[in-house]
Amino acid sequence: MLIGGAVAAASHRFADAQTHTSVWPVRQVRCVVPFAAGGGQDTFWRIIAERLSRKFRATFVVENKPGAGGALGTQEVARAPGEGATFLCTSNGVTVLPNLYPNLGFDLAPVSLLCDLPGGIMVRRDSRIRDLPDLIARAKAQPGRLTFGSGGVGTANDLAGALFASMAGINVLHVPYRGVSVAINALYARDVDFVFTSTTELIPNATQGQARILGVTTLERISALPDAPAIADVVPGFTAINWFAMFAPKGMPAPLLERLVSELMPLGQDAELSARIAEAGALMRLDGPVPLAARLSKDVAKWRALIIRENIRPE
Repeated sequence: MLIGGAVAAASHRFADAQTHTSVWPVRQVRCVVPFAAGGGQDTFWRIIAERLSRKFRATFVVENKPGAGGALGTQEVARAPGEGATFLCTSNGVTVLPNLYPNLGFDLAPVSLLCDLPGGIMVRRDSRIRDLPDLIARAKAQPGRLTFGSGGVGTANDLAGALFASMAGINVLHVPYRGVSVAINALYARDVDFVFTSTTELIPNATQGQARILGVTTLERISALPDAPAIADVVPGFTAINWFAMFAPKGMPAPLLERLVSELMPLGQDAELSARIAEAGALMRLDGPVPLAARLSKDVAKWRALIIRENIRPE
């Protein structure tokens, strides 16, 4: 089970930790993103890695390790020593993994949320699907004919798509890829009909005129995509908010965790990072391990029922 007792454990570690001012204990630090390169979150993590490199006089490097919907990279970090050389920089897809791979031991220490961000449904600019009611009508007329792409089985966007289909009462075929950027390429190659993804991909693709956004996963419209309705306007009650966060191997010493968090939290005021987050239609967090642990516990439970009901299986 992912980070069992995480809320209490994170609170205890963070409260008891002592501040250290020395340089980081290792000179080379891997920030593992468990998805293919080119995803929208890569830019955020590279900015953070560069800032931490300066703060700690060490080299923090973003490394993409895709596979199995994020499970491969996540497991690699979970098995790493806790001396500060390896971290996981991931999405809320991490809350799905313990429900798909209960025996793989994804035991991690929460560091901090980075941001919350909406998702949405994207089609090609020339797609015959006009809007959400049209998509639902076509899916009901030809069950299993429409296809949607995501960054892999069990990723946040796979689950958002499954939840949408379940609540809309439709049958669509999920096509998983090794990363959301690959899924978007498949959309433009006409291999899938639509893609569920976050605003980090929705906004640039819509702005460049290559795609249309049929709806967003928040309960109301968002200012970054004012022309896109909320999916909840058509499928009442639907919501699926993505988030990005950082984790450490469980054995990381409490003083080291506190040092990292103490340097991360001020980055909420970093001009470049703030601008990038705002451009993506996201909400900055960087509020430490306790809120992240609480979010994990809530979301793991949220997706468990859907995974069981829809019989979602690992790749």
